[in-house]
Amino acid sequence: MIQDVFPFEIERLILEIQESIDSAHSIIKDDTNNPLSNTEYATLTDSLLKSSGLFWDDGSGLGKLIRPKLVHRATKSFNGNIDASYKIGASIQMIHNFSLVHDDIQDKSISRRGKTTLWKEIGTAQALNIGDELFALSYQPLLRLMQSGIDYMNMFDLINVLQSSIIKLTHGQYLDIKYENEESINIDAYMRMIEDKTGALFSAAMECAGIISNKNDSLNSLAQYGTNLGMLFQSVDDYINIWSKEKIDKDKISEDLYNKKKSLPFILTANINEQTRNDIIALYKKEITDDVVNEILSIFQENKIQEACQAFILDMNTKANNVLVYDEYLEEDEVSEILNFKDTILERIK
Repeated sequence: MIQDVFPFEIERLILEIQESIDSAHSIIKDDTNNPLSNTEYATLTDSLLKSSGLFWDDGSGLGKLIRPKLVHRATKSFNGNIDASYKIGASIQMIHNFSLVHDDIQDKSISRRGKTTLWKEIGTAQALNIGDELFALSYQPLLRLMQSGIDYMNMFDLINVLQSSIIKLTHGQYLDIKYENEESINIDAYMRMIEDKTGALFSAAMECAGIISNKNDSLNSLAQYGTNLGMLFQSVDDYINIWSKEKIDKDKISEDLYNKKKSLPFILTANINEQTRNDIIALYKKEITDDVVNEILSIFQENKIQEACQAFILDMNTKANNVLVYDEYLEEDEVSEILNFKDTILERIK
């Protein structure tokens, strides 16, 4: 394994995000003949900091930072441009966070990372505005990549990869919402949805790491690995939403069931046979109460859906591994370093 001579530094990521927010401040507050009042400016600034995760000094608003850490870990394993990896990681984190602001509105979620969601604090309309601003700011670190020694053509390629990932992400979210109103969907439809909704940013993280590390012969493999990793992450997330024994955020317990999400446990249940499909659909048509959730959980238990989810996750894990293992241009120690990071995701299954 490669010696960890460049550990991930959260402070460097925060500085990149903060610099992007500061650029917005200069536009909002300074570059005008009619400045905002201090009160209005403070409210706007606080909302933007909350959406980015920087509002809380203890770092609790930032989440797990899996995507920027993935960019960093892959770049480090390839002996690539570490400074550029923080800029790309900051961009991806802001893209991810803007999508969460909108996702919380769409799902009517009241908490995120143990904090009250932004729309619950400032209202739906203003939260949409802040999410849009964070999306715009996500390009700022990319426009600073030349400061890290990235040439113009590679900067263009990186921006193109991330722009494509945003399109895929929003398409995946569209499918997720659409499926809420459909009685049943098959496993292929679920796979396409999570491929875009979650896989897109993971794919971008890996492909960008390859670009800034001159791994041009492996870009397709890295992008596909990232997609598979994102799908693995989503299936794990679907699993722990119901079966994790260590739930930090109590408001998230079985949230997918209360929101009638067509997550992995539902998909596997609905595709067992016609009777089971009818049973689970009938429960999803009801007003979701604690009693209804318990009935759904009973169906899961009767049909060994927890075990089926675990098998699905292990299969996704194997597919992710194989993409890198069979790439002839990657060194064994490079692959090992990346796969070790991936294995930390599987540790979330308790």
